[in-house]
Amino acid sequence: MIKIRLANINDAEYITRINIDTWRSNYAGIVPDEHLNSLSYNVEAYQRTINNPNNVVYVAEYNGIVVGYICSGIDSSPDAPASSKLRMAYVRKEYQNKGIGKQLFIKIAEHLHKSGHNTLSANTFARADSNFFYSSLGGNICKKTVENIGGKDIDTVTYLFNL
Repeated sequence: MIKIRLANINDAEYITRINIDTWRSNYAGIVPDEHLNSLSYNVEAYQRTINNPNNVVYVAEYNGIVVGYICSGIDSSPDAPASSKLRMAYVRKEYQNKGIGKQLFIKIAEHLHKSGHNTLSANTFARADSNFFYSSLGGNICKKTVENIGGKDIDTVTYLFNL
């Protein structure tokens, strides 16, 4: 059974591994291998993410093990399409396509809505499998851009959700 709960500082190591490992598996062939191989397991960075009062982070546990997480925060950039932004949402490869990402998304959307946010944006690579995930949750593409990662221009899209 999956349990969704707020993250705590002790989850940072799990979140770090999920983030880096998922980037390497999900974005191979999209992001240059050199960049993916250079990603490091920086637990302190994710501790800061969890402790940042502008973020909210939930984790998904399966049999007491963290198998996924989601992080959002306020988007205060001048051209922000929404009042809140999905910063990260990843589920370990072997637990993907089991509804865990959807459960995490629903939980954070409920939290944001209760906090007074009516919209949420999420960025992803145009060629990533996550496009199906975001569109299946009711997101609509509101912006297309290009991001340079590891010396390669990569098409990205921004999804907009009404909460």
